[in-house]
Amino acid sequence: MHDNQPRTSTPDTLPEVITHYLTAHRAHDTATAITAFTREATVIDDGNTYGGTEAIREWLGRSATDVLAERTAEETGQAQETVAG
Repeated sequence: MHDNQPRTSTPDTLPEVITHYLTAHRAHDTATAITAFTREATVIDDGNTYGGTEAIREWLGRSATDVLAERTAEETGQAQETVAG
């Protein structure tokens, strides 16, 4: 049974599939990141649900673009903009 309490994990305690995904996602490597998901996988992010690898692949592409735009704005001191997908 899950107690739904937040837990802190370190990279060495995470399952390999999670570290594989996180490494690929941080590198904006969607092709590798998507391999962490099954065809039946579902991702829920910001109230939106993405079912199946094609929808998740599109979400990963958009989320990587959003993060890159936010980082660029922060680094250049410009106002943060949301990139529409």
